[in-house]
Amino acid sequence: MSVVRYACRVGLVVATCSLFAPLALAKDGDGNRSHSPNIASIIYSNNIKSTRLYEDGKYQEALTLAEYTLKKAEAELGENDRNTLTSLQNLAVFYGTLNRYEEAAAMSEKALAARERTLGHDAPDTIKSMNNLAYIYSKLGRDKESEQLYLRSIDLMKGDISRYKEKIEDNVRALGIMYESAGRYDDAENIYTIVNNEKFEPNGDINNMYFEHDMYSADLYTKQGRYGEAEVLYDQMYDKYGKGLLHHDPLSMWVLRSLSTFYYKMARYQEAEVLALRVLEESERQSAFLLPEFREQDREYRRNSPATLRYVIDLAHIYVAEGRLDEAEKLYQRALKRYKDDKVESVYITAYLENVHRKQGRPSHLEQALRAALALNERRFGREAQSTLSWVNRLARFYREEGQPQKAKPLYERALEGAERVLGHHNPVTLDGLDGLAYVYQSEGRLDQAEALYVRAVGSRERVLGSNHPDTQESLKGLVSLYQGQGRAADAEQLLKRFPQRHGGKR
Repeated sequence: MSVVRYACRVGLVVATCSLFAPLALAKDGDGNRSHSPNIASIIYSNNIKSTRLYEDGKYQEALTLAEYTLKKAEAELGENDRNTLTSLQNLAVFYGTLNRYEEAAAMSEKALAARERTLGHDAPDTIKSMNNLAYIYSKLGRDKESEQLYLRSIDLMKGDISRYKEKIEDNVRALGIMYESAGRYDDAENIYTIVNNEKFEPNGDINNMYFEHDMYSADLYTKQGRYGEAEVLYDQMYDKYGKGLLHHDPLSMWVLRSLSTFYYKMARYQEAEVLALRVLEESERQSAFLLPEFREQDREYRRNSPATLRYVIDLAHIYVAEGRLDEAEKLYQRALKRYKDDKVESVYITAYLENVHRKQGRPSHLEQALRAALALNERRFGREAQSTLSWVNRLARFYREEGQPQKAKPLYERALEGAERVLGHHNPVTLDGLDGLAYVYQSEGRLDQAEALYVRAVGSRERVLGSNHPDTQESLKGLVSLYQGQGRAADAEQLLKRFPQRHGGKR
């Protein structure tokens, strides 16, 4: 499989997917100016050359040629010529690859406007520009604009499912992730129903996306803390698709990554690590397989593609939970090196890395990093999204561990109030808020209120996570310490009999 074909399939490079199809030379009356066929041929040839340089990992050379070609095409052929528009879209993709998203957005906006004007709003090249701009907006944290473009694109492509099926699936995935991050679970379930449709069952065979509505449901249940329901579905999907992993099959990778995430949330870290390593190694192997002719520095760049780095970060999270901080640090640094100019990913990864530094006893800017991540999430998803409230809890926990309960208090109150109202009483964010606010009340001497919250936290965490989960044990530890501080040794002893294993708190 060529690099371009592979990039087209996964939806990362959209402008080059039709680049090698013959482009008609400009004619009078079709929105293009008359020009010398020789000029058009040169521009056409340069577009192909820049794309081949891009394929070979020679990104700076590709960018330089693309910038020159666009300037020449606009001057000689006009802004509406198809060759000019191809040059424009290529340049947008190259900027995006180099994390120059502001410039990529400017190029993509210009390309979309021109293609809508000259080709029409539903032309295939117009839809490609629309999808590319939606992706770029998401990388800039402009999620509302990204959502609007994805929805508009899906609506246009639904008229020809046989042609656009794979791209519809990619857009549905992107929107589903966006909605789940914002806690918009109803919207996520609704968008997934687009592919849970008989039209996605071609030639009598069950299409992956049509059939795997269960995977979307399982991932959604995990985010909502409905772990029992999620595990049933994950086990079914693993039996079907996870046991064998051949040729970088996207569905198998999805199943294994999701199951690893589930094990991580359930504190089954060894099982999570096995699957996370398996997926990461396969992703890295596939990158090397696709690009055997690359120079070493180019292979390294491709090895750290956005798809692979998702697995790198997953594994780093697991290592932190296992206390393997040096290994986690290296993985986070690897991801941050690739994402240093990304205005979204760099913020989150920096917070993860600063947390590791703090745990290592090194100088850390964790408070600043947590505040930056929280502010970013508020801008992207709103103040009451699950991911936002999760960052509120993380900042509160920082103050808790620093022995500053008064700074933690308003944050825990905000997280608990919002999570109970929006996410439900048993959502993981709600339970973190319960335990945190109980700690604050205990530190203030409001022992009756602290006890009530600890009891709720212990009961809910035991029911949702199990009695031996570190989070359950943390709430238990808080309640036991409260009883012991009140001289209620019998009550403390009774609790310890119910929960014989002691794990300590979160790591």
